[in-house]
Amino acid sequence: MKTMKSHKRPSIKKLVAILLAMLLAGFIAFKVYSHYKDTPSDTITSGATAEQVKEEEAANAASKAAIINDSKPSDNNSPPPTSIKSSVVISSATSSGVSAYVTGVFEEEGACTVTATQDSKSYTKTSTGFQNASYTQCAPIIWDAALTSGTWSIVVIYESKTTNSSQSTTIKV
Repeated sequence: MKTMKSHKRPSIKKLVAILLAMLLAGFIAFKVYSHYKDTPSDTITSGATAEQVKEEEAANAASKAAIINDSKPSDNNSPPPTSIKSSVVISSATSSGVSAYVTGVFEEEGACTVTATQDSKSYTKTSTGFQNASYTQCAPIIWDAALTSGTWSIVVIYESKTTNSSQSTTIKV
């Protein structure tokens, strides 16, 4: 005669503990995902002092002036590139790196130059653009060392044979 093994049901306490552990893991995963997904490219600090706002506006004005000066044609009598309207979009700017793409063009071999400036400190890195879906993606820029604390002005300039465009933002590290 065969004997039947009796299977014990897990206790309610064990089931509740397992359920709570699963909920906690899901909550942590959601928080991590939403942090990366919703990280804004512009950092807005509520309670910023008027002086901090003025400093940020001055940094933005200096960045815009630099962009305008850099985009003026040189005196080497070379014809300017064919101008296709394009726009740089900074999708992520953090202390460790910058990601951006360019709308209005779908091409290879353009140059994406990213400059981070804070007071007298300035870091510049360049990557190449490549076709991605219906726009040109800049290969992500990773800083050699993380940016130090404070407010940084970030400028992304895209240049190719067909277009030139730029975008700037500030981040608070």
